Amino acid sequence: MTDVGFDTAKAHAFFAADCFSNTWGLIDKADRTPEEDERMLELAMASVWRWTKREDVAPNNLAVGYWQVSRIHALLGRASEARRYGKLSLVRGQKGGSDPFTIGYAYEALPVPSRSPDALHSATSTSRRPRRR
Repeated sequence: MTDVGFDTAKAHAFFAADCFSNTWGLIDKADRTPEEDERMLELAMASVWRWTKREDVAPNNLAVGYWQVSRIHALLGRASEARRYGKLSLVRGQKGGSDPFTIGYAYEALPVPSRSPDALHSATSTSRRPRRR
């Protein structure tokens, strides 16, 4: 592999956490623009991708990351994608190493198919955040 001039492991560690944390500023913002909605999703997905590149990644890390992606899709009224990432969160959480708190959040991320986008949004509108390890 080509030497890029910096420690890629440290870069992945930094950006996995930084993207996850910066996503919350947009989740908590009341009046996001459509561009901010997309940025919010991009940040969450970037965090998950960075976690997949870390040697110390654990199922719990991915469960929390997928939970955040699911929550964003729910906020954006994208029930199908919210459900998809909610399932990924649950699968990763059940692979081991996840505490009941993380598993509970994974179940929260599984929207009920009959919920309207407004109901999905209200179900995810509080700023409850899982712990990031």
